[in-house]
Amino acid sequence: MTIYEKNMQAIREHHVRLHEYLETAQPEQSVEIRYEAAEDEMLYPIVTKGGLEYRLNSKYNPKEASMQYVSQFEKEGSYSVFFLLGFGDGRSIEALAQTLDETMTLIVYEPSVAIFQKTLETFDYTELLKKKNVYLIVESENMLQDYLESGISFNNIRMLRLGILPNYDSIYPKDVNIC
Repeated sequence: MTIYEKNMQAIREHHVRLHEYLETAQPEQSVEIRYEAAEDEMLYPIVTKGGLEYRLNSKYNPKEASMQYVSQFEKEGSYSVFFLLGFGDGRSIEALAQTLDETMTLIVYEPSVAIFQKTLETFDYTELLKKKNVYLIVESENMLQDYLESGISFNNIRMLRLGILPNYDSIYPKDVNIC
């Protein structure tokens, strides 16, 4: 079974609406994504859009950069919701998810089917995809409303944290402004 098939199986089992959407979604043609080896030999994504290139992680040490990004979020107190724009290479999402307890929720909005699918082909995120307090929204205006109606409880929330992965504000400025 390929990495992509393993990830899709986890999505099919734990994110039914997302799986249904991805079964018919067509990656946008305006975005190209490729992976290159960083100086520490880990892969990191580079997105080309509108003739410009954007790195979605460090070209030196992607894991360390992800940990540094996650460190900005205060995780004290229960019932926090973290809303991130961008899945990127998934390292920051996975690192943040590992620091959350069961009273905390992580919602990730990825505006690009192409980026999300390429990441699922490249990295095994089955454990992340199985977490009950992680919700994924990929390029769909109605999917957030579906999740709200299907069980995310926003009662007793004390904190809402918004994060934007590096360069997503340049690649998707309209989506960032909506948030």
